[in-house]
Order: sequence, then C-alpha cells, then structure tokens
Amino acid sequence: MAFLSAAGSNYRICKRVGEIIRSSALVLGLGLILGAHALENDTLVIDVRTPEEWGRGHLLSATRLDWQSIANMIGTLAESVDQKIVLYCHSGNRSGKAKDILNEMGYTNVVNAGSVAEAQNLLQDKIVQ
Repeated sequence: MAFLSAAGSNYRICKRVGEIIRSSALVLGLGLILGAHALENDTLVIDVRTPEEWGRGHLLSATRLDWQSIANMIGTLAESVDQKIVLYCHSGNRSGKAKDILNEMGYTNVVNAGSVAEAQNLLQDKIVQ
C-alpha cells in the first residue's frame, strides 16, 4: 500500500509541476506579445531605400526617407534624440550611413536593422506594397 500511496503522491506532484509550467509559459508568451506591441508603438521605423524599392514592398510600420535627407528631416519624425529608431535598406549599407549621420547628430538609440527581411524579422512586422 505504501508503494501505491507514494506513486499517487508523485503523480500529483508531477501534475502540479505541469500546471505551473503551462501557466508560466502562458504568462511568458503574453509578456512577449505585450513587449513586442510596446516596442512597435515606441519605435520609429525608417526605410531609407528609393521610392522604387519602397514600391516593391516595405514594412507596414515604416516611413520612407532618403538616407541623404535624414539629417534635414529627422526632426519632423523623431520625438526626441533618445527615441528608438530602426533603419533599414536593401543590404544595410545605406541604413548604416544614415545611422552614422544620426549618431553624429546626437541620436542615441539608433539601430541599423540591415535589409528589409532582417528588419521584418527583428520587428516581427508585415511587408506590404
């Protein structure tokens, strides 16, 4: 009888551990969803490609701005020099140049996300035309 009692006790412990794990996974998943949503709302996403490239597909959350114009136009888009700004282009080259410009201007939270696909992966955003 002691064996059956111990087995039953172990079963209840394992069942409870399983419930805790499922509950933790649900909370973690919800936290990731809310975190991604908050990032999306606070982040300025800028596509520095040409109008023709933009027309072939861009991130839904993005604004298009030529990398050469970023110094003159960023003040109309960014709320502060501390706002998170994510830049992307075709390969990361132009967005890297734009990042350097913004850093020289005092912007402190600028990310070169690389290509459209890399930015999409980073931001979990949708590509639209």
